[in-house]
Amino acid sequence: MIPVAAPLQLPSDLTLYVAGLAVLLLLLAAGGAAAYAAFRASGGRPATGLEGMIGERGVVRRRVDGSPDGAVFVRGELWRAVPEESASPLEEGTPVEVVAFRGMTLVVRPVREEGGLSPP
Repeated sequence: MIPVAAPLQLPSDLTLYVAGLAVLLLLLAAGGAAAYAAFRASGGRPATGLEGMIGERGVVRRRVDGSPDGAVFVRGELWRAVPEESASPLEEGTPVEVVAFRGMTLVVRPVREEGGLSPP
């Protein structure tokens, strides 16, 4: 007689469900950790959209005085701009920093110099 092996026992549906759920949770945790690490490595600030413009520096291309005609050149693009509430009008060529946005208009202030003073 030839020995016959015992029939193969397949895992129950519950066992497969629990194992699949465990693998899914492990993959989600690893993906979340990778995304968090990438966000932290980017400095924690958005890189795109208007939110990503805050802190960027540019140059005044058309006088920025609160009128809708003011324009600054930031990240290779020309944007409408208004001065920060406390800032005086900014002339062409003035280096500026984006501090906020209102709709699609950037709010800018003159770039602070080393000594903490703004350009005249």
